[in-house]
Amino acid sequence: MRRLLLACILVFLSTPSWAGIRYVGGMVNGFAGKTSSTTVTFALTNGMGNVPEGGDLVIVSYFVGGTTDLTLTITNGSAVAYSYEADLYQDDTYDSNMRVGWRFMPSTPETTFILSQTFSTANAGRYTVHVFRGVDTGSPMDVAATTWGFAGNRSVNPPSILPTTDGSWIYVTGGAASAVGGTYTASYLSDFRAGTTADNVDAQIGSGYVMWTSGTYDPAPFSGGGTTTVDDSWTSVTAALRPATYASNIVPTSQRVGNVANATSLALAMPSSVTANNHVVVGCATWWGTDTNSLAAGDLTKTAGTSTIGSVTVDSQLSNGASPNIVEATVFSVPITGTGTLTLTVADDVADSFTCVAQEYSGMDATTRVQGQNTGSGTSTTPATGTVAGTGEALFFGAHVNAAGGAITLTQGADFDGLYEMTDGTTFTSGGFEERIVTTDTTDAADWTLSSSLMWTAAMAVYQDTTGGEPPPTCPSIALMGIGCR
Repeated sequence: MRRLLLACILVFLSTPSWAGIRYVGGMVNGFAGKTSSTTVTFALTNGMGNVPEGGDLVIVSYFVGGTTDLTLTITNGSAVAYSYEADLYQDDTYDSNMRVGWRFMPSTPETTFILSQTFSTANAGRYTVHVFRGVDTGSPMDVAATTWGFAGNRSVNPPSILPTTDGSWIYVTGGAASAVGGTYTASYLSDFRAGTTADNVDAQIGSGYVMWTSGTYDPAPFSGGGTTTVDDSWTSVTAALRPATYASNIVPTSQRVGNVANATSLALAMPSSVTANNHVVVGCATWWGTDTNSLAAGDLTKTAGTSTIGSVTVDSQLSNGASPNIVEATVFSVPITGTGTLTLTVADDVADSFTCVAQEYSGMDATTRVQGQNTGSGTSTTPATGTVAGTGEALFFGAHVNAAGGAITLTQGADFDGLYEMTDGTTFTSGGFEERIVTTDTTDAADWTLSSSLMWTAAMAVYQDTTGGEPPPTCPSIALMGIGCR
């Protein structure tokens, strides 16, 4: 009996809680051949933010077309080299040189990186950047990256890979050298960044990512890319990113989606299946001119998918302003009662402007999930809610909306991670969403900084974990282990 109890305890202790990887953003560019280095300033798009934050993983794929084997480098502004995952060369009339490197951003994030020269004014260079959050800082690569290349064509066909950790994401990159380049396509990869740069030897590149589900993943060949010739060559890399482990019971999964719309409704289609017993938290920033009806729980419904959901609740909400300029921040949550695909739609009786995000979490309490909420409104550069005292392990989720009529800069609070934002108030509602997950009693407020003074409103809900807010005791030794101890 003692052996059985000890075995059960050891299995329980050795099962980690994996956090979800998030996509921060990416970029792509290139330059004609040069014999000096190139400094690149981060300007990310299509993700959670415009620049990396501390702890984010930056992956740079740098490709140069040439006629010899070149020694390419990727460094930060202090000449510290990125960790190199691959250094590839493929020989033909037009030679492929590819360097793929990664680096975790320090607590004060770097704003630039430096690419080496292309070693000839005839050699074009091309690069992509993809930035991820929630990657294991100790072992970011779940397994060794795989590489492949070929001479005699430009038909990039990335190699397969077999991850071992649930929640891993797969990163794929490839490039080719030729006399006349073209632009690749790969619809199966998210935020696929591609393009070509012309010179005596052209450089073309394509990079993207996909969430791994199970088994060996074999990326499809890239499409497009121009007309191949026997003088061309290509190289490619496939890597698996391992998710970080989480100390908290509440864990953000990789299921997150943001969207904008100027209409009577907005759809949020989760990227993959959501899981039974998890919860989806939805934040909405809304603007309307004449409607004075706040969004209600019944305005957020499931409109597609194979999952089942429980009752939607409005957990925090506040509006500000008067017709014809009213803004409202709302935080909803909904339990997932059956695993499957899911599209949630927020709708109103008149045409509004919506900016919304949906994020799935595991480990939230199913019975009394909301510990507290607070709101705030005003006209300034510093939107913030009032504070909430969270007990034990908790999720702080904030939503903010402002009345910007043009482009602004929006920065989330120092203690929070950004989830999604829209900063072009010319076309859509300007606002942003952020989260903070804590493991001990914490009092905090959701806050942001704007580049100009604007009318705003903010709402924050605090959610408790499955232990009812109190973390189970830690175990200093085997002798003290017992049920509920970790």
